Amino acid sequence: MVNLFAEFFPANRRLIAWKKISRGAVSPFFMSILISFGLHFCLFLLLICGSAGPWRRVPTEASSSDINKLVAIKEKALAQALGSLQGKFPSQESLEEAIDQNKLKAFLSALLKFEFLSPDLKEEELAAFYQSLLEAIIRSDVEPKNLDNREITEEDLFALFDQVKNKEVETKRGQVFIPPSSPEAGAWLFLDRGRLETLRRLKQVVPNETRFSLQGKKVIVKRSYGLESIPAVYFFKSSPYEAILASGASLFYFVSGFPPLPFSPESPPVESASPRTQPQEVYFQGNSLPLKLFMVADWPSFQKDKPIQGHPETEEREKALKKLLVEWPKLLDEMVKLPEKEQLRLFFQQYLAPFDLNDPRIAALTEEFLTHNLNNVIIPINNISVAYDYLEELYFNKTFDREIIAFLRRHLQTRVGAEFLIYLASQYAFERRALNYLNQAYKEAKEFLIRRFLPPEIHDQMAKCFVVALIYEDCLAVARKQGYKSWFEVEADYLQAQMACYQYLIDCHESYRDRGWYELGCFYWNVGEREKAKECWLQVGTNFPSRVWREIIEILTRTADKEKAFKQIDNLFAATSDEECLQLLARLLKAGRWESRVRQTASQH
Repeated sequence: MVNLFAEFFPANRRLIAWKKISRGAVSPFFMSILISFGLHFCLFLLLICGSAGPWRRVPTEASSSDINKLVAIKEKALAQALGSLQGKFPSQESLEEAIDQNKLKAFLSALLKFEFLSPDLKEEELAAFYQSLLEAIIRSDVEPKNLDNREITEEDLFALFDQVKNKEVETKRGQVFIPPSSPEAGAWLFLDRGRLETLRRLKQVVPNETRFSLQGKKVIVKRSYGLESIPAVYFFKSSPYEAILASGASLFYFVSGFPPLPFSPESPPVESASPRTQPQEVYFQGNSLPLKLFMVADWPSFQKDKPIQGHPETEEREKALKKLLVEWPKLLDEMVKLPEKEQLRLFFQQYLAPFDLNDPRIAALTEEFLTHNLNNVIIPINNISVAYDYLEELYFNKTFDREIIAFLRRHLQTRVGAEFLIYLASQYAFERRALNYLNQAYKEAKEFLIRRFLPPEIHDQMAKCFVVALIYEDCLAVARKQGYKSWFEVEADYLQAQMACYQYLIDCHESYRDRGWYELGCFYWNVGEREKAKECWLQVGTNFPSRVWREIIEILTRTADKEKAFKQIDNLFAATSDEECLQLLARLLKAGRWESRVRQTASQH
């Protein structure tokens, strides 16, 4: 096993040049002055009476003392920010006179509810953020509606902030805070000014020569094996580079923490599910369709109960359901034109809420929605493009992760909940591949940045190389800090988490037991454990409605030569995946998936 965590030493000019490229600037910061007694007292009352939630990425096993420590840092930082802000007013004027006290209390209460992606954010950095944000709001002269009748909420503060021209909050200490699209969409992102300025410079680089050319609606890329045609709307798609770089290693479960799932006493040890193969044999899943990942902060505990039965459908609801089944293909086509977050909300509110979540027809609609609308396609051009596009997919999933988690908390034991659990398992596999692609692209990305004048094969290659290299290094740093000795150990955690989803269906979800065995067989097949895969597939009941599974069983039955049978199954998976990828790509191009993401990104910033 190769150790991937050896320290890098600047033994040559290229490594030194890389350090110069990625080094960030630091600006001086002056100590804050003492806050007035009145403001301290005001803040003290708010801290006692208000509810200040901890950072979002606190792991589920965090103790109350850890949570209290995080809250205390936010409280001290806000007090420090108020003190510094008070010092900016003339001696004859105070902050109390510049802003109404009720409004100030409302601002402070809402500020304490803001969440931040990095739990390592220091008090002085957070104080600088609070001060900059308060200054921006006070100077903008914007006021919340009906403030006299109710307290300002976090949503109100976001509405106020939307009226401020510069959406990024930059502090004098050299940090830039990037807001989420909405309070429920996630946490504020944090980026060093030096990294941000370097990234923006690289985005402006215009190469003298490229290895691609635009021909109509296609881009022709010159490769070593010949020419390759890529849809222009995909090739030139705009991307939120700054927000992805600021998210960094927090895009990955091994950083934010895997959500625990239940195990029954008779379940086999999870360790036995981790195949003893080399990392690269495990990471890749052939041409299988890449799904996306949503982040999880915590997970509830569940008992091994029978699926919760919904209320009986009334005649009116049954009539509505039959109408929905007829119109569903058209509704899917209409929804796919929307950003994924809007699609999910619409699906929950209009197409799940009125119906029984244990109805197999509703579960089938859910599977189609997840497969055809929330799924996505990544077109491989080179190692850098694939690694970056995986990071981009992880980022966009953060726009709707909380809604999925909230749904799973309430409905895991229903048929629809089982569909979302299978979706979660596919996200583990996707993220595991993303880490491998980062590993493969890192050296190539760093080489391209150092040499600078190589003709690019992809759009914005300098910027994408910068993001890929820095996020990979961030992942390495976090993995070392958490005690991992190699990527193989990181990978083993993902494999265990993915298998746990299938094992739960087998042990605790009677109506999805066959699906669990089938998915577990595919899991073993993808990691090279062919005999275990075969054993799992043979556990599936004969009524299981899967064309691929039936063809697998037919191949295993009629082909005596084991190696020949295994090759035929590989070909079956490859052909099925290629067909589904091409169909989904055509669907997303027609729906304008990447154009809608550009609009979504523009609305956030």
